[in-house]
Parts: sequence; C-alpha cells; structure tokens
Amino acid sequence: INAEYGGFNPRTMRVQLWCGLWVAVVVPGVLLGLYSTVAAQGGMMNLAEKLMDWLESDQPADDNLSRATLATVLGGKPAIRAIQGFLDTYAEPDGVVDRLVKVVVDGVEREALVHLPPNLEQHPALVLNYHAWGSSPAIHQKFAGMDLWADGSGAIVAYPRGLELAPSPLGWIGFSHNAGGCCPGASTKQVDDVQFARALVDELVKTLGVNPARVFVTGMSNGGMMVQRLVCEAGEMLAAAASVAGYLADDSWDQQQEWEIGGWKMPAAVGAVWGRDRRYHCNRSLGEGKQAVPLLHIHGMEDRLVPPAGSDWIGMVSLEKATAIHRARLECSEEATPALVNRSVACRSWCGAARNLTVCEVGGGGHGWPGSRWPGPSNQDMDATREIWEFFRRYDLHNLSQVP
Repeated sequence: INAEYGGFNPRTMRVQLWCGLWVAVVVPGVLLGLYSTVAAQGGMMNLAEKLMDWLESDQPADDNLSRATLATVLGGKPAIRAIQGFLDTYAEPDGVVDRLVKVVVDGVEREALVHLPPNLEQHPALVLNYHAWGSSPAIHQKFAGMDLWADGSGAIVAYPRGLELAPSPLGWIGFSHNAGGCCPGASTKQVDDVQFARALVDELVKTLGVNPARVFVTGMSNGGMMVQRLVCEAGEMLAAAASVAGYLADDSWDQQQEWEIGGWKMPAAVGAVWGRDRRYHCNRSLGEGKQAVPLLHIHGMEDRLVPPAGSDWIGMVSLEKATAIHRARLECSEEATPALVNRSVACRSWCGAARNLTVCEVGGGGHGWPGSRWPGPSNQDMDATREIWEFFRRYDLHNLSQVP
C-alpha cells in the first residue's frame, strides 16, 4: 500500500498496524474471550461492562488518548455493546424461580444454581445435576433441559458449580469437579466435592424443606463421573442416580501400563493431570447398612472424549468393566433383560427394580446429552432427561423394597 501511494505514508501505516493488530491479537482474543464466557460465565461480561463504564465516564484530559485508542481497537462503543448483548444471552439466570445458594466447605464458599418450580411442593424431591468439565451451571441448565420436568412435578433442581477452573490449550474454560481420576484442576487440587454435595443437600433440606428420602443425582461427562463417585462415597443420601457420558474414575483402572514413544517410556496416563494417587476406592460391597443406589448409565457408542472402549492414555475403564463393577456393587447376576429398544438406542437392565442397574447404549451417539437441542441437536432417538426423570420417580429411600 505504501509503495502504491508513493512511499511511506503515516496514515496508511496506522491502518496497517491496526489491521495487523486486529488479525493477530484482537480477533483471536475476542473469540477466545467469548468462548471462555460461554463456558465459564461472567468474566468477559464483567470486563465488557467495565469497558463501557470507562469509555462513557469523564476522565482527565491526559487519559483521552488511551481511551480513544482502546475504543478504536475494540471497534468503538457499538462493538462493545454488541459483545455485551451476546454475553447477556448466556448470563446466569437470576429470576424469581432461580437462586444462587451458597455453603461453606472447609472454609471455602461454594455455590449452586437452584431452580425452584412455580408449584413447589411442601417436601419436594431434589435433583443434583452436575455440569461437564469446562462448563457451568447456567450452560448445563439449558443443555439438559431438566427444569421443565421439575416444574411439572414440583421438584427442585440444583446445579452445583465446580470450584476450580478447567485448564485447556485455549486457557481457562469453565469449571471442574473432583471425580477422582478426573478432572483437572479440581482433581489435581483434590477439592472435596463429595463434602460439598453433602453440605448442599443439608442446606436445601433445612431451608427449602427438601425430602431427604428423595434426593437424586445426575450429570454429564465430568458431571457423570461425579455422579458415580457420589454413588460410591455418599450413597446413603441418594435414592437413585443417573450418569450421562461419564465413567467410573476410581482406582479400578491399572496405571502400571506404559507407552513407548520415540524410545521414551511414560505412564499411560499423564500423571500430573490424571494421577493414580488422586483416585478413590469405591466400596463395591453393600455390607450391613450400605445403600444399594440404583443407577442409570447412558453412553454414546461413538463418544470420542469418553470412549466406551475405555482409554489407557488418560485412564478410563471401559463401559463393560464399569458395568461389571456396578453390577457387583449391587449384587446383581450377569443375566440382563432388555429395558428399552428404540432405533439406535438399546438399554439393558440388571437386578430388578429395588437394586436396579440400567445401561443404555446410544448407537452413533457422541459425547452429548441425547435429546438435547441446545446449543445444537444431538441424538434424538432418546430423550435422556425424560428417561432419567422416569427412572428417578420410581425411587424413595424409605420404600425401595416396594418399588414396582
């Protein structure tokens, strides 16, 4: 451009610099910020609000240049307002029927987004619904679509928020739960998410009159792994559980296997992230006074992130092995009965009703929540939320032996 206009031109040079800055820094930064916000919520939205406040405020004269420069780089106030509008779409709901409940665990404040139905029962059932790794309560609330079912039955749905941010090559992208062998950063810092679940249930029993005999838990991916940890370590407070696209992240996986890459030997799992020392031991024997928590497990057979065949690289047991472990935990025989067959979905059931284990294999299904249409359609041969709700409504801690 400079050569065409007859040599160096300060004005065109500034245009070149701004264009280069947009392409190399600003555009990737804004896209990464938006991505992080959709997962983590709040950070970029607060930044956009502060930027607007600063740009519209009366600053001293010597600050005008920096304020004008920043406005130019970001595309001016209209661009920032557009970013605000986009982020507001994904803001944590704070309406009448949703509230933020906080509890203190080991001196740390933890929180959950709690959905209250308009026709709240006197002693409502409670569903703990755990988000995936790198996600948030508000994202998972839309993703699972469980509030509508809760509204129809007068139940409460609580979406616990992971404490630690989830690291990735793109930066920090949301939150994580310590499900044992997964997922960082909660697992690497050994956050006590089991105690958080206990404290949250106690708080909701005390403040909202939740029926302690009708407490259920579900979740997806890292949340589904958290479900299985709670079944193992806090089963006495659960009437039933449902895991979607998760795996059993206890010490059942053997970390002794090594991979050889270019002559270098290394553990099959990246020890600094998914280390054996951070795994828990699931007591697989019912024993006296142990609660046999019925479990529904839904898994896409084409899941690449949590493959049904398992993964030695990151320490995932196979779906078959996890099923055998839970079958032993519930003292079920190996004989299964068909529970649901619908096009690409095939479910098998063990142990009858009171100590039920049901595993649904979603043929062609990936790493998702079957039936969800947010943010895009997933496998529609099964409505996971409906099946989970139908599974839960059969159970009550006081009447497990009489469940049909």
